[in-house]
Amino acid sequence: DAILADDPTSYFALVVKADRDLIAAIPDGAMAVRSAFDWSDPRLVRCSIYPKAVMAYLQALPFSGPEVFNSGVDSLLRWSSADTTCWSYTRSILLRLFDQYGPDEVAQYIVDRYVVGPDALMATGYELRDVLGDRLRVAIGAQGPDVLLPDPVKRDTVHLSDLLAGNSYVVLFYYSSTCDHCHQQMPGLKRLYSEFRGRGLQVIGIALDGDIEEFSATVSQRALPWPCFSELNGWGSLAAKAYAVKATPNLILLDHQGNILSRPVDHEELRQQLTERLP
Repeated sequence: DAILADDPTSYFALVVKADRDLIAAIPDGAMAVRSAFDWSDPRLVRCSIYPKAVMAYLQALPFSGPEVFNSGVDSLLRWSSADTTCWSYTRSILLRLFDQYGPDEVAQYIVDRYVVGPDALMATGYELRDVLGDRLRVAIGAQGPDVLLPDPVKRDTVHLSDLLAGNSYVVLFYYSSTCDHCHQQMPGLKRLYSEFRGRGLQVIGIALDGDIEEFSATVSQRALPWPCFSELNGWGSLAAKAYAVKATPNLILLDHQGNILSRPVDHEELRQQLTERLP
């Protein structure tokens, strides 16, 4: 307080005031945090208050799924967009945060929309190459890698590119036989597959399993109508690593040439996208 009183116009005074305003706003929720902080003041990028404000806003969001964080990312980047330094710094904070702690799909959402997508205000610098890595390789619009898909039951292996032929769109469904959330997606995917199969859709199941009995039981008991594959190597799956899959269930929509079109969060969002593409 003595320092503030000595020079109330100093940079120190600016930062202390921003910090006190932020702390006072946190108990009142996300919108209070938004109003209490100047997201487009580049002076605040030089101190620890800026990432503190980003974290305070994200923590105040009522989390109900990754889409809440996606919306939060949109808001933070919109508020900071008046200054390119603030915008770039905010994007860097968000990328590093979600890349390290997840949800993984939020990190990929930032890459797809704000790194290589239409809302990228500026290119990324060298400092983010360690974060982007594989994410750029499998960003929306990129050519998906052609992976080998073993069928442990038939003891046969096919190329993904061979399964693309003759289909307008292909959905890669990454799942695990021990994943309850994956099982919850299967009935909706089966209805979707039945409806769109005649219009050019193929679904390919890629199981991150380690046991052939579990793999076979899931395909049989769940009556999965699409071709299913597994390397029986769990999270060591090369097909999962090729598409930077770090969580299940995971849906990736490809066109007939293997270009990555989207990463739907569930079968309902996938249905909406297919309805637009396959009327």
